Amino acid sequence: MTSPFTADASLAPLPEKLDPWSLFGMEERAQIDAGELKRAYLDLSRKLHPDRFQAKGGEQAELALAWSTALNDAYRTLKETPARLEALLRAHKLMPAEGTQNEKTPQDLLMEVFELRETLEDLGDAAPNDAQRADLQEKRDDFSSRMSALKTELDTLAASWDEALDQRAKTAQSIVEAFGYRRFFQRLLGELDKALAR
Repeated sequence: MTSPFTADASLAPLPEKLDPWSLFGMEERAQIDAGELKRAYLDLSRKLHPDRFQAKGGEQAELALAWSTALNDAYRTLKETPARLEALLRAHKLMPAEGTQNEKTPQDLLMEVFELRETLEDLGDAAPNDAQRADLQEKRDDFSSRMSALKTELDTLAASWDEALDQRAKTAQSIVEAFGYRRFFQRLLGELDKALAR
């Protein structure tokens, strides 16, 4: 376990690279016990709160702030399945480098997206009429439903990551593909929300 404290109970320097699982005293896994994570987070949050180190001043106060920030980042990383999976893929060097991920429209969605983008372009900055609004809302609900299905798929892939150690490269490939769909659906939902808000 990575401890923020030294033997004399003062704060240690923040490591250059912090393993979020180790910080919370957890095994590196894709599936975690949310209750255990929250308890560990609250306990450390209380112990590392900057107010506890203000009287010590100087370096200890600065370290408390740095550790609190790192603790919050680590909690956000482990709290949700997609962020946790991304952290695992990065730790195991299985995540494509930024900018190399395929951002093209998934082949199975080409026609559907082409029609949607055509509708959105026709609208421009104008508010949709009632029929268009109903159509856009239906499409938004559909994409939102697909996002929910992706969450379930990512949960299944998390279980595969933990159980099939010899298949991790293949599981990682499936996770990266699911991330691609997720980013794509998020962009589409953003475009639809913008049009529906007019």
